[in-house]
Amino acid sequence: DHPALSCMSVLHLKDLLNATLRGNATLHFTPFHIGIAISTVEHDGLGRYGDPLDPDADLKAMRFLSQIVEPGGRVLFAVPVGGDMVRWNMHRIYGALRLPLLLQHWSIVAAEGWDARLLQEEADAMLHHQPVFLLENTPPPQPSNTLQRLQQL
Repeated sequence: DHPALSCMSVLHLKDLLNATLRGNATLHFTPFHIGIAISTVEHDGLGRYGDPLDPDADLKAMRFLSQIVEPGGRVLFAVPVGGDMVRWNMHRIYGALRLPLLLQHWSIVAAEGWDARLLQEEADAMLHHQPVFLLENTPPPQPSNTLQRLQQL
């Protein structure tokens, strides 16, 4: 245990957010300085883990992440990258079409294991790469140029 660190379950986070939205003064959510989302978002909305089917749940999860991480806060983030595809109902693989949509509201600070050529790979459900991005919760200068920003990394 460390006084400057805290961890919470998804259920506790949900309770805090609901209480904050209802104006409950005894429970209040304070955004995180740092977040970690490693191999999570690509599963959202596919029903594999009991969640409702939603083709845009991954994009909604990224918007939600931006609400629970303070402005200027950072997130270690990793999803499978290769040719765009959905391996029903396991996960998505993000390529030149979907990855820019996923990251469009985040600034990309750094990437490890990233190569822009990954976006052009042929879709393969079993073979993909999972680079780690360091994202910052600040709007990029031109969100519509996310693909160009990725290619310049």
